[in-house]
Amino acid sequence: RRQLFANIAHELRTPLAILQGNLEGMIDDVIPCDKKMLLSMEDETLRLSRLVQDLRDLSLAEVNELVLHKKDVDMNTLLRRAVNMMEPLFDEKSLHLTIHLAESLPLAFMDPDRINQVIYNILNNALRYVPEGSAITISTETAIQDGKEYVKTTISDTGPGINPDDLKQIFQYFYRGEKSRNRHSGGSGIGLALAKQFVISHGGMMEAFSEEGKGTAFVFYIPL
Repeated sequence: RRQLFANIAHELRTPLAILQGNLEGMIDDVIPCDKKMLLSMEDETLRLSRLVQDLRDLSLAEVNELVLHKKDVDMNTLLRRAVNMMEPLFDEKSLHLTIHLAESLPLAFMDPDRINQVIYNILNNALRYVPEGSAITISTETAIQDGKEYVKTTISDTGPGINPDDLKQIFQYFYRGEKSRNRHSGGSGIGLALAKQFVISHGGMMEAFSEEGKGTAFVFYIPL
């Protein structure tokens, strides 16, 4: 709990410090008050807003008060759209993408916006952490767990993998294997915690498997 509060303070303090420093510089006529600087400050404001919204969604999901707008959705369609949107980024990094989507996949009852966030979070992590020329594979199938039927989605990569100690904590809030918390090498560390809570809110499950030097796979199940 103490670590969580410390991490929240850290993540809020960084954009606030940037905004304060720029504003003080403008007031003292040290920094020019031009459009470029204002746009940079807007980016930090948006970063703050996203973090606060993510924290709110996470807290609501944990107490089962997150409002979900569910309907029958084709998981394959969500995945194809996400891939199409991110294809230029995959190409830029020379990532080899393979898609194995089950034919005639049953519709799942879900909130497409929330599950989209899950998909984009996993794909963005792959983009951020796997080296150029790596492979990413996306697959869907139906699966039965404890007598219930689910749509199972697997997103795997051939990146560096995650060491066992980090893997155990990967879904904790603000946890990052890269300890410097450099924004160039990673996000805030809340994305996977949020993704897992969204899946749980749908009555589903989310897991991660990894082997150092061989890659990582994220698997999530959404009930039919």
